[in-house]
Amino acid sequence: MILKDDFGVVAKTWRAENYLLVFLSLLVLQAKADMEIPKESHYTWKTGQWGRCMGDDCGPGGVQTRTVWCVLTEGWTTHHSNCHHADKPESQRRCFKVCEWHQELFEWEVSEWGACVLVPYLSNEVKPRTVECVTAQHGIQRRAVQCVRKSNRTAVTERICEFFSQRPAVEQACLIPCPHNCVVSAFSDWSDCSRTCGVGLQHQTRAVLATPMYGGANCPNLTRTRTCDNPLPCPEGDDEHRYSLKVGPWSECRLSHPKDVWLGGRTTLDFGPTAAGRNSVKRHIQGAHHHRHHPHYHSSKTWDIEVGYQTRQVRCTRCDGKNAMLSLCIHDNTPVTFQSCVMPRDCETSDWSSWSPCSKTCRAVDLSPGYWTRTRSLKQMPFGGGKECPALEEKEACNIVGDLLPKCPRFVWKSTDWGDCQVAPLLNQQDQRHDNLSALCGGGIQTRETYCVQVPDDSTPHHTKDVSRPVGGRLCVGEVPSSVQPCFVPCPEECLLSPWSAWGPCLHDNCMEPQGRKGFRQRRRQVEREPAGMSETCPHVTESIPCEDPMCFLWRVTSEEPCAPRDGACGPGARNQSTLCTSTQGEVVPNERCLENPPPSQLPCELPCPGDCVIGSWSEWSPCSHSCSTKHSEGRQSRTRTVLAPPGEGGKPCPAATALEDWRHCNDHPCLMFYWEASHWSSCAEDSSMATFNATSSLNGNPTCAVGVQTRKVSCIKMNVGQVIPKRCPDSSRPDTIRPCLLPCTKDCMVTPFSEWMSCPSTCMTVNATAATQSRYRIIIQRSANGGQECPDTLYEERECDSLPVCPTYR
Repeated sequence: MILKDDFGVVAKTWRAENYLLVFLSLLVLQAKADMEIPKESHYTWKTGQWGRCMGDDCGPGGVQTRTVWCVLTEGWTTHHSNCHHADKPESQRRCFKVCEWHQELFEWEVSEWGACVLVPYLSNEVKPRTVECVTAQHGIQRRAVQCVRKSNRTAVTERICEFFSQRPAVEQACLIPCPHNCVVSAFSDWSDCSRTCGVGLQHQTRAVLATPMYGGANCPNLTRTRTCDNPLPCPEGDDEHRYSLKVGPWSECRLSHPKDVWLGGRTTLDFGPTAAGRNSVKRHIQGAHHHRHHPHYHSSKTWDIEVGYQTRQVRCTRCDGKNAMLSLCIHDNTPVTFQSCVMPRDCETSDWSSWSPCSKTCRAVDLSPGYWTRTRSLKQMPFGGGKECPALEEKEACNIVGDLLPKCPRFVWKSTDWGDCQVAPLLNQQDQRHDNLSALCGGGIQTRETYCVQVPDDSTPHHTKDVSRPVGGRLCVGEVPSSVQPCFVPCPEECLLSPWSAWGPCLHDNCMEPQGRKGFRQRRRQVEREPAGMSETCPHVTESIPCEDPMCFLWRVTSEEPCAPRDGACGPGARNQSTLCTSTQGEVVPNERCLENPPPSQLPCELPCPGDCVIGSWSEWSPCSHSCSTKHSEGRQSRTRTVLAPPGEGGKPCPAATALEDWRHCNDHPCLMFYWEASHWSSCAEDSSMATFNATSSLNGNPTCAVGVQTRKVSCIKMNVGQVIPKRCPDSSRPDTIRPCLLPCTKDCMVTPFSEWMSCPSTCMTVNATAATQSRYRIIIQRSANGGQECPDTLYEERECDSLPVCPTYR
């Protein structure tokens, strides 16, 4: 037992060591295989889609490119040097560059849709879905699609046609009615025995009541036979045979012989409007002499159809292959062996006509060629399974080498100047009756006229008048310029002024020439919006009051430092500021010129501590109670602020309620104000002093509009009194009384030359018709303005055409 146990332990240990050894061997082999695999096997080439065909010329000389990557098997892109260059796919290839004019040479050719077939059902086999079908089942139709050359219908690469239009669909869904199984009648009674002696045959037949449709089950056998025994034995030597009926295919339709005149003949199908509401069929029995059909096809709706006949062979055969009498096979109705048919007639066409003149006789900008065509007419429609008609028109390119042709005339759209902006056309009739149309403003429309003209060719001499005359709009290609656009008529607006500034210090009117001890204090306001559409101008913007002891130099604060507390980070402190002595024009001058004491360089201030009462900022000053001061009244105004938060523990308390309101004197100047009042500017008039400048000024070689002058009257006004002498107002603020201006430009009327005369009718005239006329016109390009030459009165001319013969009448 001990030996057995030891042997079992040893065996188990040996098996475990073997498994471990095998596993390690596999790992070594796998590592060795990974080391032996070449590095390049981890990299492969990957290509993108081919780009668009590019090239200088149309046709097969184009070049197509695509992107090629070197990628790791994991999908990462890497450097090209890691892949085999010998296996690198091509990144460039020749191609056919398609141009716009190729659209006339190539087209998609599609066949008729094929039969609707069932969609595969759970496998590759097409199975009729008889169990699931209720009314219809899903199917699919297919057709052939290819890009062909129009001239000879040969197939070309589909990239050419895809340049112009999307490839037509080759598949479409369709519906197939549910399958209808074959329906047959019941079997007839057994026929008589085929033999009167020995063993014979009997058969039963049944007829097809409904043929199978849409994948339904096929018809079963329509006959069945059985043997029958006769009581009388057959004489010796009479072999017993079985017989079967053989029915051959129908022959081709052929005309009958003259002796078969009862069958042959010509049938005329009349589809004309006089067929009494339905198609009439006329049969003409033809004799021994056949009348040939006329070779030309007429556009009448009567077709000549020849009726022929078809035959087929019906025979009875024995089981050994020999023929027997039909009576041995047929005991009921004999199958038909003869029937009438329509003789097939192929399509007949006339010979090709001569090639038409080339559609292009000049060189276009895109160097596209022209085309010439030839046609043939239809002489006989096909019927009875005859050959279908071929193409009745052929087109080929011509004048492909455009350098040998003169340049084609080019035509472009031109437009006149925009008319005045009008608001009235946008109003309804009721608004037009009630509103003053001359005072309308806001959104409107303005119109202009567009016309087509020929562009002159630089290579040939031309006359401006010949090429600028308007031509028919059909000669111009491209989008017609817009003849209507929105516009805006500004509405009247009053002058908008800013509030008055504070009164300035007492200053000399002219510090260069100070006069006595009299000066002026001034205040100003700005014009924020000039008046529009109104006759009134802005009022005066500067007011002055006389004062004594005027100055020419003032102290001006240039910078202010933040508040610096004396102790800690908050509480009372001081704020420093810097000042300079400046003139009234703002120039810095020595401090000695400022007669007054300079402002203090340090001002008291206070920074609130965290626990202090929080007070809001001062509001704006209220309007002054008086505009000026007198002995009995003076102006006052106030401002307020509010407590935002109460003080905290140990913080500075809030001020008293009286400290939250502040009053001051305002408009303390005497009620004795003066200002300059200016009248309206006069109209722009020619200035004799500018004659030399007007004669020589030009812009790009063309004389510009003349420069003139405008004047106005300026008066010194005392407030609430009226005009006074000019010395009462400061001369430094006196408005200008003269300014230059541009005189309105003189614009002469410009019209196009007359267009060509419209063509006259070339046919005859009907009885009692009015005489034909032809007309021509010209268009106003620019209307006259500011005294320019007026437009001519005649813009449209009409004249009678040459007399034409009267059209004949028929009765």
